[in-house]
Amino acid sequence: MEFPDFPAENCTESYVHHTEVVRYLRDYSSHFCLDKLIRFHHYLKQLSRDHTNDCWNITVHDLTENLTFTRQFDIVILCPGRHSVPNWPSIKSLNSFTGRMIHSHDYRCREPYTGHRVAVVGGGPSGIDIALEISKVADDVIFINRTKHFQPLPDNVHQINATLQGFKAKSIVIRKDEKTVEFAVDSVILATGYRFNLSYLDQESCGLHWNANDTIDGLYRHMINIEHPSMALMGVCQRSVLPFPLYHQQIQYYLRALASEIQLPSQKEMIEEVNCDLFLRKSIGMRDRDRHCLNVKSLIEYLRRLERDANLTPLAAAKLKLFEEIEHRIRTQDIINYKKASYRIVDEEHYEEV
Repeated sequence: MEFPDFPAENCTESYVHHTEVVRYLRDYSSHFCLDKLIRFHHYLKQLSRDHTNDCWNITVHDLTENLTFTRQFDIVILCPGRHSVPNWPSIKSLNSFTGRMIHSHDYRCREPYTGHRVAVVGGGPSGIDIALEISKVADDVIFINRTKHFQPLPDNVHQINATLQGFKAKSIVIRKDEKTVEFAVDSVILATGYRFNLSYLDQESCGLHWNANDTIDGLYRHMINIEHPSMALMGVCQRSVLPFPLYHQQIQYYLRALASEIQLPSQKEMIEEVNCDLFLRKSIGMRDRDRHCLNVKSLIEYLRRLERDANLTPLAAAKLKLFEEIEHRIRTQDIINYKKASYRIVDEEHYEEV
């Protein structure tokens, strides 16, 4: 979890509660005196490129004073967010369902699902965690999971590799093995991921294009604006990522580029690298919508490339090995108990369970 330059000394377990993560971030902000630089209760309304004055125009609304103002900046680093704007599936029959339906973003507790037959759609971290939690009070859980196959699961959790097709008043319709199957359910929880928040971006002047499938055209290494390298986006990569260590390495790479300690490739070379990456992804059957997705192997390759090109201190191999072991084996083979384990990094290359 931790940033390489700020050890999480107060965390004694490997799998910590979300309140511990919030506390760690607050401690990080306090330690580096970031609070005084943050403008709380300010809403970003528009970001555009002023080509005449070679700067970025940022229009912000101060919610406390109810004032809107515009400022100019030489450099902009965006954090569009991956876990705040729910991604609702674009299915016409969504509103046909008359039972309880929420996105996992709004899930808070399991009690409302007591005695229900519940469909959980989505096999990501939120989907499997919610399916396990509500299984303790629900009669049955229909877990629609097209990603990893988790085991063992409680007897009342039915894991199905299928495609969501639609809804009826009191049921969910899926497509499995070329057949349409219908399940009667009382409630539906859509763990269908999130979207970026780039609604403020003047795409034309900024030289980026935010696509309907939530991909972004014009980014070098999922991060740097190719047309205007004085803009970067953090946190675009998704799936198998180590968020804080990844963001740390990304920003260190970008800061060294800004300080001219390293030289970025030409626009032509950056575009060629992006196109090569897209070609390789398509050659192994990946969808265009997954162009910013990393698995453990590609995450490690991505990190090592940043570290090599910017001469960064590499992330410890032991941490990456542990992450790979958890993602590929431990978590999927013992989804109920894996969070009970704790690990210790012995040295740069080795870890142990404690």
